[in-house]
Formats: sequence, structure tokens, C-alpha cells
Amino acid sequence: MNISSISSDDFQIGYQATNLLFQRGYRHVAFAGADPQQDIIGRYRYAGYTAALQQQSAAPILN
Repeated sequence: MNISSISSDDFQIGYQATNLLFQRGYRHVAFAGADPQQDIIGRYRYAGYTAALQQQSAAPILN
């Protein structure tokens, strides 16, 4: 079997990272580091971030 590349699930990265912070007691979690308007990876990670926030009934914070 030849594998030419490995990719990450950027939605899950944003979702799981945000959920981990909520599990550790943080309640004001900001999104930083990628521009979801211009970066496809940032767009998927932001979507995961906002999905986790919706699950927690929290508002997004863009930084």
C-alpha cells in the first residue's frame, strides 16, 4: 500500500480543542491564529470551534 500524504481533520481539531478547554473549566474560549475568511484550514477549525461552543451554549470570541 502506497500512502502519498496524511491529512488531519481540521473540524475535529477545532471541536476537540474547544471541548477540552470547557472540560477543564474554561468558559470564555477565543479562536485565534487563523483567519476563517481567508484560510480553508482556519474555516474548518472555526466551524469545529463554533460547533463545540453551540454544544456548550457559549458565544464565539474572535481574536
